[in-house]
Amino acid sequence: MPAAIIRRPDLAGGGVTESERERLALHAREWTQNAFRTGRTDRAALAAAIRDLYRVSCLPEPCVVVVPSPIVVVLAGGIAAVWWYAQRLKEAGLDITEEIASLNAMDDSRDFPRGDRLAECVADDGTCDVTRAVAWHAVKMATDHAMDVATRVATHAPMDADRRIALQWATDEATAGGVTEATVAAIAAATHGGTDAILTASAYEATIAAIRAATDGSTSDGANSAARGATAYTIAQISRRFLGEHHVLGLRCAARWFRCCQGGHMESQREYFLTAARDVLGLRLPSHDRYAAWERCAKLGGFRWMHPEFCLASDFPDYIRINSRGQPHCETGPSHRWSDGWSVWHLNGVRVPQWLVETHADGIESRNLPKLQCYTAAGREFVRRVGIERIRACTTNS
Repeated sequence: MPAAIIRRPDLAGGGVTESERERLALHAREWTQNAFRTGRTDRAALAAAIRDLYRVSCLPEPCVVVVPSPIVVVLAGGIAAVWWYAQRLKEAGLDITEEIASLNAMDDSRDFPRGDRLAECVADDGTCDVTRAVAWHAVKMATDHAMDVATRVATHAPMDADRRIALQWATDEATAGGVTEATVAAIAAATHGGTDAILTASAYEATIAAIRAATDGSTSDGANSAARGATAYTIAQISRRFLGEHHVLGLRCAARWFRCCQGGHMESQREYFLTAARDVLGLRLPSHDRYAAWERCAKLGGFRWMHPEFCLASDFPDYIRINSRGQPHCETGPSHRWSDGWSVWHLNGVRVPQWLVETHADGIESRNLPKLQCYTAAGREFVRRVGIERIRACTTNS
């Protein structure tokens, strides 16, 4: 005999009704659309939501700076975090050079890469974990406790295969995967003095403006506009400008962005479940009050770097191109592009390098396939784009 449907502010049990299924389907579409948001954010509203998130987490109000793209969040966050670390040491009467030498010696004695321990100390200050624990994990735990298994499973049913794919690729690949790969490549080039790390002039100058804003407490749009017209800098030069001889530490800290970052609208699939339990099933839990600030942040902006002194938040992409299944996809250019020019490329939902998309199929040499490893998703897209017959012919003739 089916379990009775129970709906109370503190309990949702017994599965879902047909009416609720329809509403859950609409709710899923709303959050899917949120994951694919483009255009400019309301900067004042996003800054207010972030300040509220810090407030409900019992943290001091930060300086909030909205920047053009996730890559600026990552690079400016790492550099600004080290700048603030140096200021704290100076206020405590300590020498950052001696501190780095001491921790480097500890790293060497334990076979750690030089400076990694210090970079982790700078990046992992706990602010990100505090806000997540207060606002997201708290309501997640309370929601799970207030829903029985049948109802909890049923709330995911309206998200059919295409919507699941759309949300998954819009979040995990377009941001986390994209930021990881692009950042690692950029930092590797910058720390070796290479030129591959050069983005657009606007991206670099927006980074400089973001760091200035984070350290000066200024969020002047005029400063950002003036900076966009200046000469481009490499990432290493930017870090050196603010950190001097410790510029590599800023880049290493940026490489640990995942310790400090939250996903914003790019993690919409997580918010769907929590808001569906509240808005469709009628749960009204005490933790929802604090969650409200987190939810607003998820709707108003993208990736954000959480730090005790500042918060850098990314704007939405200028565009996201998709295929008929709702997967990020473009065969002629980036699938995602932000206003500063930073981009990521996808084919049928698979994160791929720029050259695979923007080089004509006839110009792609089959010997590039090992770079992608043919058994990976990117390798499969290579084979699909170039054609198995051409790859076989090139292999036979080589």
